[in-house]
Amino acid sequence: MILPSLPKTWKWISLGELSTLIQYGLNEKADEMGTGPVYLRISDIDDFGKIVSGHRKRLLSNTIDFDRYKLLPGDIVIARSGSIGRSYLITENEKNWIFASYLIRFRINTRLIFPEYLAFCLRSTLFDHHVFKFGRSVAQTNINSKELSLFRVPLPTLIEQEKIVSILEQADKLSRLRDETLTMAQKLYQTLFLEMFGDPLSNPKCFPKIQLDILGTIDRGISKHRPRDASFLFGGRYPFIQTGNVANSGGWINNYSQTYSEEGLAQSRLWPEGTLCITIAANIAKTGILTFDACFPDSVVGFLPNQGITTEYIMFALNLFQQRLEANAPQAAQKNINLQILRSLKIPKPPFDIQKKFSHIVKNNYKNILKIKKLSEDLVELFQQIQSEAFCGELTSIWREQNKLLLEKGAKKRDAALGISKKKVTIKEHIPEERPWLSQPNRRWLMEQLSNFQRSVYYALIKWEDTLIPSEDLEDFREQAFPVEHLEDANDQILRALHQLAVLGLIAKISLYNHEGDYVTAFRGLRLEEFSQVSDKQYLAKG
Repeated sequence: MILPSLPKTWKWISLGELSTLIQYGLNEKADEMGTGPVYLRISDIDDFGKIVSGHRKRLLSNTIDFDRYKLLPGDIVIARSGSIGRSYLITENEKNWIFASYLIRFRINTRLIFPEYLAFCLRSTLFDHHVFKFGRSVAQTNINSKELSLFRVPLPTLIEQEKIVSILEQADKLSRLRDETLTMAQKLYQTLFLEMFGDPLSNPKCFPKIQLDILGTIDRGISKHRPRDASFLFGGRYPFIQTGNVANSGGWINNYSQTYSEEGLAQSRLWPEGTLCITIAANIAKTGILTFDACFPDSVVGFLPNQGITTEYIMFALNLFQQRLEANAPQAAQKNINLQILRSLKIPKPPFDIQKKFSHIVKNNYKNILKIKKLSEDLVELFQQIQSEAFCGELTSIWREQNKLLLEKGAKKRDAALGISKKKVTIKEHIPEERPWLSQPNRRWLMEQLSNFQRSVYYALIKWEDTLIPSEDLEDFREQAFPVEHLEDANDQILRALHQLAVLGLIAKISLYNHEGDYVTAFRGLRLEEFSQVSDKQYLAKG
């Protein structure tokens, strides 16, 4: 990438020159029941530089290395493996947390750069291009501290950085407010339902309870041909949705990633717009209303209401039944419920005029949600445009003209600080684990020998990071990380590929107890200490 020209008072300075400390994180065991400090991992950080909500893992106990690895406000951590380049600016909320070994800490020289300015810069296309250039994919994508240190930061004076950060923070805040508004709007549905009808499980308003198959027509989707992944079935003009499309729809199915051909349609069924789709495998009783005509397989059920029933009422009633249905679902190779369970489900039937009123409010609110979603997408594009202009100087060009003398003074101070800072940079290049086998041999040749399917399963597993995938329950993994529902015997194929990858030494295969006290096989990505058992024994033999 050719770097753009900068304003007179700006300079291109490497991230290494702007840092006083560059350090790899700690490799320690941690879980939610630990009593030590909070352990910040890559999976705790999202692609937008925010901390993901949820339970935090802690070190099992306090570590003697606490002072060495504790995080301070203003530190920036960057992922070096897997989701490389993902970054986070440490705030007071994360003070004294410990950071994991797949993260690299950069402590910034605040005489040269505001951490907030750098944090925004690390979310820009400039940094994306740098990471893409240096990222290597061996067992998984990775980048080291030296390569990250080479990133060239467009550096204005501190006073101009402050101006840029102020503008970007306002734009970022606006985007987040829209996201929060969207979440609140979606929660309105359930609140409104409970107010108008009460909880359908306890039925406090004593509406008559009627079986679902009397309230409407309910049937499985159809996909007769075997194998289901025959190429001639796909690529036409008929939308084909799967359980993942329903589970992630938010109530209305607006998109699809696969289509049926004429041959595909001939062995299936085209359901009309407005059909309520209900999943009965993997994601149990997840619902979504079709906004277009579509086909779906037998892991999805279609419901068409009779007179006196609205689709929206049934959908939100089922949403409140969902946890009970999932808890009672039998589990073999995958969780599932049969069609008869759904058909015999008794649901309160309120007066039709109340249902219509509810549906009318929901439909109008849905239109507002679509507008908010569109606005959120527009705001993302606007923010990216503002970022692009911010880091080449265009965003503050008029402001610079009005503050020339102030900027010249600031540039002199910065240049003087640059001369000092170069003598004070401390780079700790060693990874905390000093065992000899951690310099993993290049496995590119091995990856090239994998089939496309094996490679897809491998990369899907890597995205799950340290999560265990039990061989007896592959459904969540298949649905969320590797959507191949139309494959014949998909779980068997994935399981076979996992065993093959474990034999090749690319993933870990372990035994653990299930809830019934039996040993079962599970799989996960390799940890750093598992790259070579032979070297492990040699290391232990040295005492």
